[in-house]
Amino acid sequence: PEECNTVTFSENQIAELIKPINPKAVATREQRGQTLSYIEAVDAVRHANAIFGYGNWGYEVIDGPKIVGSSGGESPRNVWQETVKLIITGTVPMYGVGASIQAGGSPEAMEMAIKAADTDALKRALKNYGSQFGLDLYDKEDVKYVTEDYEKYERWAARQGDKGKDTAP
Repeated sequence: PEECNTVTFSENQIAELIKPINPKAVATREQRGQTLSYIEAVDAVRHANAIFGYGNWGYEVIDGPKIVGSSGGESPRNVWQETVKLIITGTVPMYGVGASIQAGGSPEAMEMAIKAADTDALKRALKNYGSQFGLDLYDKEDVKYVTEDYEKYERWAARQGDKGKDTAP
């Protein structure tokens, strides 16, 4: 791994990172007969700002955006890909590769596909920090328990009250 000046996360940051994702933050869409669960990019950025702090994290595009596949015909469909390096102050960088499909040949379609590949790459890099960034959504078995896990956490947190920062279940 790349060298860094290691800074440990605060107790509050760790408590936020280990919390189960709120089911209200999970969106779904149908794709090729499957229901896919994901978090919106705006929610990922909001969580990163809240947990890591404004100005304490960012990302850099290290490859792309580029077309990695396409289909011909009257309505071309290009596959765009981008790789980003996620940088959180004092941590080892994480990487994410995102992709999206451009439907149509208009400049607007290309712009939308490039933006989608960018946010997909960012979300894939952030997911390395756990449930708050959608890690559990990558496992079909875990997706089934998102609501149950969050409700268990809420009950545990309510019982903790102001006792301090114990380790979450």
